[in-house]
Amino acid sequence: MQEEVLFQEDNVTVTSKRLIILNTTYAISGITSVRYEAIHPIPITPRPPSTPLSKKSKIILSIIFIFFSAAFAPLLIIIVPLLIMIVKELNTIKYPVPPAKKSEYKMYINFSSLETQTLSSENEYLIRDVVSALNNAISMWR
Repeated sequence: MQEEVLFQEDNVTVTSKRLIILNTTYAISGITSVRYEAIHPIPITPRPPSTPLSKKSKIILSIIFIFFSAAFAPLLIIIVPLLIMIVKELNTIKYPVPPAKKSEYKMYINFSSLETQTLSSENEYLIRDVVSALNNAISMWR
C-alpha cells in the first residue's frame, strides 16, 4: 500500500501510515482511536462601568456640604476645593475589563494501553480536520 497524504496544514501531516506533529511521528498502525474535546472558558462578568454620580447622590452631598459649611464657616476655603476634587475623582473611577478568553480544542489519540494529548489549538476546524483525516487513515489501515 502506497503512503498517501490525507491532510497537511501548518505543522501537522496525516498520511495513510503516519501522523506527524512538529517533529513527532506516530504510526497509524498503533493508533486505536482518536477524539477531540472543546474547552470553553467560564466567562468573567466584568465589573459595572464607571458612571457619573447620580442626581440623588449629588443632592445628598450638597446637604452634607451645607450642614458642615454652616458649622465650620472659616474652613470653607479648604472644604470647597476638597469636595470638588472628591466628586471629580469619584466620577473618573474606571474598572478594568479582563480580556475574553478563547475556547481551546484538544485532540487525543489512543494506543492499546495509553491515551495522549497530541494537539491543541484555538482553531476548531484544524482539530476537526486532523481528527477526520486520522479516522480515515485508521479505517484504511484496518
